[in-house]
Amino acid sequence: MAKHYAKEAPLSKKALFEKLNSANGTGQFTVSESNYALARLKINYYENAVKRAKQYPNKGNEDDLSTIWYQLSADAGDKFTTNQAVYAVGQLREQGYKN
Repeated sequence: MAKHYAKEAPLSKKALFEKLNSANGTGQFTVSESNYALARLKINYYENAVKRAKQYPNKGNEDDLSTIWYQLSADAGDKFTTNQAVYAVGQLREQGYKN
C-alpha cells in the first residue's frame, strides 16, 4: 500500500504516513507498521517536494514562490519539512520554472 501511495503522487513523509495510518487514509495500519513501511521505501522527499512544487501555478515571481513554499511546508498543506520546501523553491528559482 505504501508503494502504491508513493507512486500515486509526490508526497511528503508525513503525508504518506498519515495516508497509511489516519482516518483520512486507509486507516488500516498501526503506527509501527506505517513506520516500518516508510523506513523501507526508497523515496527522495526533496525531489518529491520539487515535483509537487511544479504542480502549483507559478509565474516565477517571488510572491508565487513564497506561496508555493508555504503550501509545501504547511501542516494544512503538503507537510514537507522546511528544508525540503526551501530546496524545492530554490530549484524552481534556479530552473526559472514557470507554468
